[in-house]
Formats: sequence, structure tokens, C-alpha cells
Amino acid sequence: MYNYNGVTGAYTKDTSVSLSGTTNLATVGSATASPAPCADGFNVSDFPNDKSFSSAVEVDMFANKGDTFHITGFIVNLTRSGAGPDSIEFVYSPDGGATSYFGGIYYLPALGCDSKLHISWADTFSVPYTSYLIFDVFGFYADSTSGNLQILNLSINGKPSGIVDSVIDSVTSTACDDTFSFSGGDIFMHGEYVELGIDYLGAFASNSAPPSCYHPNIYIATYGATCLGLVADPDMDGWDVGTPNYFGDYWLPGSPVEGWCIQANGTRNDAYYQNYRFTSDYPTSGSTPTLYGSTVSYTNMGGVMTAVWQGTAYDSLSITQTTVLDTNNLYFVTTVNFKNSGSDTLTGIYYMRQCDPDNEAAETGSYTTTNAIDYSGPDTVLVSAVGTAYPPRSYLGIGTKSTNAKVFYCNSGLLPSESEGLDAIYHGTASDVSYTGSMIQDVGIGIVFSIGDLAPGDTASIVYTHILKESVIGAALGATGAGIDTTTTASVPVVSFEKGITISPNPAKNFIQIESNSAFSNTNIVVCDMNGRKILQTQLNLSKHTRQIPINLQDGVYVVELTSATGEKNIQRLVVLH
Repeated sequence: MYNYNGVTGAYTKDTSVSLSGTTNLATVGSATASPAPCADGFNVSDFPNDKSFSSAVEVDMFANKGDTFHITGFIVNLTRSGAGPDSIEFVYSPDGGATSYFGGIYYLPALGCDSKLHISWADTFSVPYTSYLIFDVFGFYADSTSGNLQILNLSINGKPSGIVDSVIDSVTSTACDDTFSFSGGDIFMHGEYVELGIDYLGAFASNSAPPSCYHPNIYIATYGATCLGLVADPDMDGWDVGTPNYFGDYWLPGSPVEGWCIQANGTRNDAYYQNYRFTSDYPTSGSTPTLYGSTVSYTNMGGVMTAVWQGTAYDSLSITQTTVLDTNNLYFVTTVNFKNSGSDTLTGIYYMRQCDPDNEAAETGSYTTTNAIDYSGPDTVLVSAVGTAYPPRSYLGIGTKSTNAKVFYCNSGLLPSESEGLDAIYHGTASDVSYTGSMIQDVGIGIVFSIGDLAPGDTASIVYTHILKESVIGAALGATGAGIDTTTTASVPVVSFEKGITISPNPAKNFIQIESNSAFSNTNIVVCDMNGRKILQTQLNLSKHTRQIPINLQDGVYVVELTSATGEKNIQRLVVLH
């Protein structure tokens, strides 16, 4: 629909339907166009040092009443000077500014000119009356009014769908389809028995209300909305049947705690939705944030929903979090891929996912759960929390089939101390968590992985599951990919068939390449989704020459199984990300 090129300063527009009047980028409020400090792009200064909506970069377009716009991506590549705004928020209005909708706050590191930090969101809306469509990028928390924001490129992707008989409001719509599942910085996943919110931090909770067909029940005063973390209908009898009708929200009541942490080179960064506080800057205690990112895509392929978050830590560790929910399952699976995109080795990498389970708080007012270590290795770990009023129905488990993971519950408190390194939690030397037994108390639970070291260009992946019913533990843990080496480096061949096979690229888009260190004739290749459904099957003669296989898959996590003519198997996990 619209594209601004920061190098040439030119813009293009879509003239479909009645869309017209598109202008170049403009400043709003106190913002001032400034030529410094970057040569290319649209450079703006005079941003506030607090969160006041006083300065923005804006795009205006004219449309007629009844036009419906499906925005598949509002995408901006941008950066800031050291004194520029360290947070931005996308805002759009379908009615000339009379009503505004917010697309989430994003942390913006000072990476220097032309760094091209990529941020995007998507939505669908209709125009209530003939007016201007307004798209704004607001900046906050600048150290100085001379601090600069640089827009390198800005694109509004999508398509006007033409005149419709009635206006559909994207906030009040009762539809539970893909159109309304990716809104601003939040992703909403709606299964038959599980509903999940994901925010721009990659935390499993939203900072806005989902469509009205969802079942959120916790009002978050900070955002003025009834937000969604995780709710479930483990009885599988309908969301309005039984006592209680359903369970959850599992972690938003009281002081919400849900999120994840990353540690490398001895430095820990946290990304939590915590204590009614939406952490917009990924804080590390007293230090400059070095972790940032956003939700980037949502797909629904035959009832299998996939949500993707992407970010960067330490300016060199690329992180992709892919969460998959099958509409008929009472569990969801998350895969996290890491790549060292820098020039120096990252040492001692650890990852932790953690929450404070309040399974029955919304139904009974009680925050107490029975927290237990169900499996502690060597190749399977599982920690669970069960409410005390409705056991075993109010069950929550977090686990994986892996040899490089540990699970724990806190001895007291809702999360491990920030002073505890993730290495201490993993190696069993942390003083405030337990790795065996059980405890009946309102405390946090979690899982921690050891990734090891990553040399420049190397990759690794981990996978874990959240489980909402005891009877599906086996299926859920099986979906984490037993037997797959979760720390395999993509650039190093995986030893199998006694020789070695490499699958690349990973993540992939439109094709994969398979290369073998030796010749194997009549090799059967099967690609399955994380629920075991066969998506693709072919047969190749493998050799040292690279064989390319075209794929047409939705974004998500898949398992590639290669079987030799003699029955030997090589199993690898593949991430597809467009």
C-alpha cells in the first residue's frame, strides 16, 4: 500500500479502491525534521524524555467510508542516535485521528546509522466514514531533544478489499479467525481448548484485550484492558460448561510473572511480563538493555497455529521463538533458535522460561498450588503446578525431552533472584530453588537450558512444552522431539548413517539443501509438523553434491526424517520462517 525508501527519499503508493492522497513522511507535534546525524533516511529530533505522545513521524492516506484494509505488515527499519528516543510505539487511526489504536511499545537500541532494526505489526480495520488513515511512529524517553530518530525504510503492506456493506470494528469484532489474531504487538492463539496471548517481549501474555470470542478474565489496570495470558478447558466440554467453566488465567492474577531470560558471557537479560508492569526495555539490573525484539508473524495452517517472535541479544545473538498450538491439543510447543551473528564467540549461553502459576486464582481466589518435580532426567524433565481446590483438573506442566535441561520450583517467591546467574540455576548451585520433591505454596516454577558456546555463524535450538492436562503428558513431551540434539550447530554436519548429513538453510524459506559426506542411494525423506502429520515426502540419492528440495510450508517448526535404504535414520528439526 505504501513504501518509503530512505536512500532515495522516494515513496510509492497503491491506488487501489479509493486510496489516494498519500504523502511523504511528515513530522507531528513537537518533532522536527533534522538532517543529522545520518546521511540517508528521514531524520527527526525533539522527542520527549517521558512517555508523552507529543512527537511522531506520520503517514496519511485518504479513503472512503466502508473501505476495509487488511494490513499484513506495518514494517519499519530504523535506528536512533545515543540521545534519541529509546522506545517507540506504532499508532494508527482509521478515522482521521478521532479514534486511535495502539500497536505496542518497542525498545530501540542505539545501533548507529543504517543499522536497520526491523520492527513490524499487523491488523485489519474498516473506515467508519470518509477520512484520512493515519499511521504514526511515536518516540519516547529521549536523553536530549537533539537526539535523533532515523527512518531508513517504511512499508505498509496489505490490500484494500473494497467497499463492504457494513463496517467491521477490529476491536469489537466477535470473529476468531486469522484476521484478528495478530493485532499490534500482541498475538492471540485460539484453540478449541487452549487460548494464549503473546506480547512483543515474547512473554505469554498480552497488553491489550483479545477479540470478544476469547475468555480472558483478568483486568490489567496499567493497560485499561482485560488481557489474556493462558486459559484452558481441560475437561474439553465447552468454555461455558462445568464448575468452573474453565481454568486460568494461569499467571495474570495478582502479581503476574511470566517470561524468559538469556545469559551469555556471564551477563543475564530478562524479558518478563511482571507485576502489572509491561517491561518495554528488557532491563538488566542497573545496566543498559542489550535484548530487544518483537512479534513478527502469525499463521494458521489447518488448525495448527504458529506465532513467531524475533529479537537480538548482546548485539550479536539472534533469537527466534516459534510457538505452535494445534487447535485440538491441550498443550503447546515452543522452539527457540539461536544464531551467533557476530564476530566473537559467545560463551556460557543459558536460557530460562519461568512463571508464577496461579491456576485457580481467578476461580477461587487462592494462589496456592502444589508444585512438584515430576521428571528430573536424564533425558526427560517436567515440573508441574496443580491447584488445591480442583486437582488434578487445574494442571500446568512445563517440560521437555532433552539432556541439557533442568526444571525447578522456587523455595519462596515468584521467581529466582535476579542475582542468581542462570548457570547457577542450571548446575544446581542456586540457593533459592529446588530440583526434587514438592511444595504446597504460591511460588514460581521454571525450566532452564544449557546451550554452551556459540562461535561466529553457529546455531543452536531448544524446545519445550506447556501442558494443560495430565493425560496428555506423553504426547506433549513427545512433541518436543525426543532424540534430536538440541545443540546441533547448523554449520557442522549431524553424524548419522555413520557418515554425516547437513540440512541447510535453517531457518528455511522456499527450499532446503541436503548434503551428505558419503553416497546413499534411495534415501527416503519425510517432513512432518510437530503433531506428526506428514507434510512432504520424497526420495533422493544423496552424495557430496548438494541436493535442493523446494518447499511450500507455512512458518513453523517441522521434523525432517531421513531413512537410508538399510533403515538407518537421521532426524533433524527444521524451522520455516519467511
